[in-house]
Amino acid sequence: MILARYFVREYLKLNFILVFLFALFFVVADFLDNARYFIKYSATWPTIAQYYVAVLPKMLLDSFPFTVLFAAILTLWIFSRNGEVAAMRAAGCSVFRLTSPLIIVGFLLSICSFLVGEFVVPKSQMMLRYVETVKIKHKEYDPMFLESKWVRGSGSILHFERFDPISRVVYNPQYYVFANVSQVRTFAYANRAVFNDKTWNWKLEDAVVTTFDAAGVVEKISVTSVLETTVTSEPPRILREGITSDQLSFRELRDLIRLSKRSGGNLADREVDLQQKLSLPFANLLFIFLALPFALRRERQADTYVSIILCLVAAIVYWVGNASMKTMAQNGLLNPIVAAWLVNVVFLVGAVFILRKLDRGT
Repeated sequence: MILARYFVREYLKLNFILVFLFALFFVVADFLDNARYFIKYSATWPTIAQYYVAVLPKMLLDSFPFTVLFAAILTLWIFSRNGEVAAMRAAGCSVFRLTSPLIIVGFLLSICSFLVGEFVVPKSQMMLRYVETVKIKHKEYDPMFLESKWVRGSGSILHFERFDPISRVVYNPQYYVFANVSQVRTFAYANRAVFNDKTWNWKLEDAVVTTFDAAGVVEKISVTSVLETTVTSEPPRILREGITSDQLSFRELRDLIRLSKRSGGNLADREVDLQQKLSLPFANLLFIFLALPFALRRERQADTYVSIILCLVAAIVYWVGNASMKTMAQNGLLNPIVAAWLVNVVFLVGAVFILRKLDRGT
């Protein structure tokens, strides 16, 4: 227990220092890069400070796996150079027992990263959007969501020009009923359609209905005071262009995707973002496993430098692999769940395999 507390204390100390240095370097570099931007819009110092308060949570969350990685390597390197690792292994400590405190801390940091991404980052990103739009550029702050202009029903589609969510009325609706995937059986349009709370569907008022035969020729045109549709969902909310999934919590994004699917929308790119909200926080734990084999394999200083370089290369491969998986999922070539977790699983299995071999002395 004493050894574990000592291990964790030294590791967290290094991690805190690295997080602080990362944040300081980022703020200085970003300020130098955006100085012209701030001067162009005559941004005041309080506004600039508010801008960086909003920027930092997302930046720190993204950089945290790297600080975890560096801190793990440096902690084990310091212990190895001082002979502490050799002494503990000579006393019979296995690699897993020796490194279990770091693994537990990595798991807890992963949980913390998810919580920060769920409760802190969305609010800070919305604050950043507000500061950039209103306080710096002095523009009107537009809402984050739009309403889709079409809703899918059972063998039908309802399209419209405007939706009033308070009165639950759509204006200038066009209603299509399909005989099959390529043939329209019925087409109707009206000035408005209202949502029927009793039957839970949309109904067109004073609709002009055109019926087509199997050859696509107009068979009948009629006017009906009320036309009940098979569309049972309200228009789904969709994110405005330029809005990122970071501005939504996991629950908000999950609900957005579910409602969009039910109404016939397609948010494949957002589905990958949803899964990565779960998988990416565990990069902290994964990077702990990634650091352990390289940091413990040798005790010579030169080999430690090589280990750091190898870990950095592996980290870059990890992020490039995740980006590639995301692109494939967005193009429909890969399941979003597989795309979000595949690289994690491959790296974790590889790191555990190397650790087991190292523990046997091979």
